[in-house]
Amino acid sequence: MSIFRRTVHLVEAVGSTFSTLQTIYLRLTDGDANVATVSQRTQEQLDIEEPVIIMDTRGQEIIDGPGTQGKL
Repeated sequence: MSIFRRTVHLVEAVGSTFSTLQTIYLRLTDGDANVATVSQRTQEQLDIEEPVIIMDTRGQEIIDGPGTQGKL
């Protein structure tokens, strides 16, 4: 089982650009590398209940699906 660390940026959209509000670091295993777990851990780290949208560096939403569910 691999453990890796990922940087997550909480951003605010301003027109077509993003402004970073906060940065957190998540430790994940291969099995944790999915949209649901990353969203949940992000909410826990930020101590928020509002849903979060996971996006790539180009600002495109990452939708939960077979290609985003990690290795189980």
